[in-house]
Amino acid sequence: MTAGGTKSAISGKLDSLVDRLRDQIDLRANATIITIFGDALLPRGGNIWLGSLIGLAGSFGISERLVRTGVYRLAREGWLESRSQGRRARYYLTEAGNEKFNEAQQRIYATEPVAWDGTWRLIHLLASMPAPERQDIRAEMVWSGFGQISPNLFAHPTRTAKDIERLLERNDALDDTLTFESETAYFTDRKHIRNVAREAWNLDDLNVEYTRFINVFTPVLDSVLHTPPDPLNAFGLRILMIHDYRRVLLKDPDLPEDLMPHDWKGIAARNLCAAIYKQLVGPAEAYLDKTLDDTPHGKAAREAILSNRFAGPGKHTK
Repeated sequence: MTAGGTKSAISGKLDSLVDRLRDQIDLRANATIITIFGDALLPRGGNIWLGSLIGLAGSFGISERLVRTGVYRLAREGWLESRSQGRRARYYLTEAGNEKFNEAQQRIYATEPVAWDGTWRLIHLLASMPAPERQDIRAEMVWSGFGQISPNLFAHPTRTAKDIERLLERNDALDDTLTFESETAYFTDRKHIRNVAREAWNLDDLNVEYTRFINVFTPVLDSVLHTPPDPLNAFGLRILMIHDYRRVLLKDPDLPEDLMPHDWKGIAARNLCAAIYKQLVGPAEAYLDKTLDDTPHGKAAREAILSNRFAGPGKHTK
């Protein structure tokens, strides 16, 4: 086979891999747009022309109509805002959207789980909270990794008081909640705590999802290690992987190791994601440099953000 034929065969193999992943992963328009903003656009200033976003989302089979509907809904929900320049529209992360994205990326791209000091952060929803607000804050807390201990009580082991204050302020819920910091009483059985945690965070389901992620993306690591992907395929693989990983990771409470199931797969999934990401980030950025018609965020600032993602050796399971 000629060199050109070999290159074509390699490209075709990676194209097929991207297509298979696209079929396996849930790519709803709104969620995919959020992943594109958080992974690819946040380091570039968190904004993009609508036409460019339509082009990027089209790589994942999302139609122009769905992108337009998606950004409209995300703007209505407070994630994005539109600014018109002539006949063109540019979408920006709002202040609240930018804050939520930055909080999420601290978890998504971390090298290892946050250390736990033994303190639980508890949020109690007061009876005075209106039903629509109650529904919104519950969804927000689940998205932020809180576990539901009872109908009106949510808990998290590693969120700081400042994190919780921002979350409640963002949802105008400070006056309808009470927040506590507490430690488990000495007489509470550790096995009982583990069972409560397993239910509150659906840890069994999370472990199944992490195992599925490992099974799906281990062949991807093998492929990119043996065959460096071209820029387009690198971008596709990077977004698909982070989209799938984010969906699971943001429901993970980062519990201390002795409260997790003995066969917990979260750390192995984190290490796999980090290893693949490091192979994809360079060529994927080359694709974005070529595809986007401007890059309002400075290159040095962008590279600083990207270099901190999955930095370090990580924490490995035995």
